[in-house]
Amino acid sequence: MSDSSPLPVGTILENNYKIISELGQGGFARTYLAANLRRFNENCVLKQFAPQMGANLVKASELFEREANVMYNLNHDQIPRFREQFKARTTAGEFLFIVQDYVDGDNYAEMIDRRGKLFSEKEACEFLQQILPVLDYIHSLDVIHRDISPDNIICRKADGKPVLIDFGAVREAAVKYSQASATVIGKVGYAPEEQMRRGQVSPSSDLYALAATTLTLLTGEQPEKLFNTKLATWDWSRHIKLSGSMHKLLNKMLSYRPDKRYPSAAAVLAALPNAKHLSKQSMPTAMGARNKTNNLLSKMKTMVVSPRGSSRVKTTRPPTAAPEWKKPARGAFKFFTVLFLGVWGATAGWQWGVTQWKAATDSFNPNKIVNDALAQSPLKSWTDALPKSWGSVQSVTDAVASVLPNGAIDDQKILNKRVAVQKKLRDTGKSTDKFYKKVDRAFYAKHPELNRRELRPIAEDSKLRYEWWSLAEQMLN
Repeated sequence: MSDSSPLPVGTILENNYKIISELGQGGFARTYLAANLRRFNENCVLKQFAPQMGANLVKASELFEREANVMYNLNHDQIPRFREQFKARTTAGEFLFIVQDYVDGDNYAEMIDRRGKLFSEKEACEFLQQILPVLDYIHSLDVIHRDISPDNIICRKADGKPVLIDFGAVREAAVKYSQASATVIGKVGYAPEEQMRRGQVSPSSDLYALAATTLTLLTGEQPEKLFNTKLATWDWSRHIKLSGSMHKLLNKMLSYRPDKRYPSAAAVLAALPNAKHLSKQSMPTAMGARNKTNNLLSKMKTMVVSPRGSSRVKTTRPPTAAPEWKKPARGAFKFFTVLFLGVWGATAGWQWGVTQWKAATDSFNPNKIVNDALAQSPLKSWTDALPKSWGSVQSVTDAVASVLPNGAIDDQKILNKRVAVQKKLRDTGKSTDKFYKKVDRAFYAKHPELNRRELRPIAEDSKLRYEWWSLAEQMLN
């Protein structure tokens, strides 16, 4: 198996399969379009198992055959059928081949590029309605695709339905023994964190990749461009506006933690909005209004990477619900500050008006009327908390902090701690991931009652979040 050069056009294998053209080449296989001479020259796809040289190719071949058998038993209209597997001798040696049905059509990246128009929300919803039952089917058989992206789904010309191709399970089986240090399959940006870093896959990892694929079809941008690396959050709403139900659905599918995503494709289907009620037109934002279809085809090919920090591949993965150290400061502090400034401004305005009015007439006491009215108003509990003198912005901040629920700490203080820690990490050149995990261990050891739950961006957890960053600061010092 040392010579991996392509088979010449016209080559006939097993007195049956005639090579028409080469379709593509990966790290372990070469794919051809061929004619099945025994089925009236019907087109089919041949995959030639030809891994790069490595250890234990015999084991790799055995595992490839076993996994190909799993694919062979899949029987769904939107999955190309695996017809057979065979070994054939060529001028370069003996190779293992598998045969699949050929699907006539463009993959979704090519299809959108050719038509020159991105998906509308209605089209995205219809796309999900058609592809989710396919995932539900393979997951029910304990098969995980591992490599969902626009170029691994074909829009079938005959009926316009999406067809799922290029199962990563076979690819992973092929590389498991031939490249012992690289056993993780996936595309950066499409595959979730747990898959790219630790090689852990589940139905929810396929659902994550499907949501990333849908966003790419809607925006024309690759997933890594829809992710704010500074705040470690998805930021695709800058490019397109969706209905509330669709926005919520995609965000949940893209959750950082697998247990926060939908448990199954069927659950996503149940939560999917009715496509009939959605707009037929896309609603791009000002940033996303330009035509981006020429960027849709992924430049990032499927990668075989080593889990847990391989030095061969460095990736930026877009989580959604990030751990505490990746969370931005939230808006509770801003909300209370704006609210109190508004109340104070209104009160000061009234008091100024009362002063002017009193100077103009002694026969009437409007100040008493205002005070009596405020005494009966729901605002009294708020105005009582205001300081007598508003000589500085700090007095407003202190007043806000004094009435936050349950002695909560405002987000600005948490943000200040976070910025200080991150600056020191940059200055010292320490590994942020390793350090944050160390802080996590120390923090949750002090709080076993939390059961390592994620700290939430709400007032009730503000003290815990402040304590987490304070502990990080101490550990750096």
